[in-house]
Amino acid sequence: MLKNENDHMEDITMFGFFKRKRIGGEIAFYGLQDWWLNSFTSEEQTYIVRKFQPLGTGRSNSLITGSISWSSQSVVSFLQSLSGWFNNPQDRHISVRMLKKAEELRHSNKT
Repeated sequence: MLKNENDHMEDITMFGFFKRKRIGGEIAFYGLQDWWLNSFTSEEQTYIVRKFQPLGTGRSNSLITGSISWSSQSVVSFLQSLSGWFNNPQDRHISVRMLKKAEELRHSNKT
């Protein structure tokens, strides 16, 4: 395993042809790994991780690393809260994607 610039772990298969990022933290706890990897570029992911600095976590990258075993927050509430970090004109495109996913999950009863 190699550690990349985003502090993600990558599994590298034979000859390095395929790479899969191993995502943990809140993204994994809520089962949002595929959405995270497919909805945001690696540059956006880095930006989101750096900007998201919730109080009480003790880590700057709790969004994608570590293990969470319990939360009182639903996945929809998590995405709504996360989007609030990007509720400004220059980041609105990021916030909108988070809110769209929250809305999708709310309508699919995966709250």
